[in-house]
Amino acid sequence: MAAELVRSRLLLWATAFAAAAALGIPWQLEIGPGLLAGPAIGIVLFFVLAGGPPRIPQRGAPAVCLRSAYLIAAAGFEELIWRGVVLALLASYTGTLSALVLTSVGFALWHVRSLGGRCVVHGLTGLAFGGAYLCGGITAAVVAHGLYNVLVDLSVQAAEASEGSV
Repeated sequence: MAAELVRSRLLLWATAFAAAAALGIPWQLEIGPGLLAGPAIGIVLFFVLAGGPPRIPQRGAPAVCLRSAYLIAAAGFEELIWRGVVLALLASYTGTLSALVLTSVGFALWHVRSLGGRCVVHGLTGLAFGGAYLCGGITAAVVAHGLYNVLVDLSVQAAEASEGSV
């Protein structure tokens, strides 16, 4: 089951990267002031939505690093699709603000099946990651999304571990 999930994710990611390359979407590291928007947005977004700093689980570093790498790769895939392809294409037809709103709604709906009814939270995160994309390009969006995902995951794991020890 897990191997099938990984294979299907890898296929989706490879397809996204191939589509981005075919469309000419730049994936190189974009150095500049806009890149700083990525970590800033990821961290601030987490603090605002979580109501404080992340909790860190008492797990081994290799497990945390491996899980974090997976979450960052997943964020890269989603950002490539939602911001790098969809937002970029829609902006040329509807304007930047409309494209940002439409892709944020799409991003929220994309997560309904897997994460339940937290559409408002995913709509807000979509707006934030879209803002990172507009400020610093695809790299800033991936950094914002990846960092946010890692902070959420660490906090969830810490909460689950503390509930299990009570």
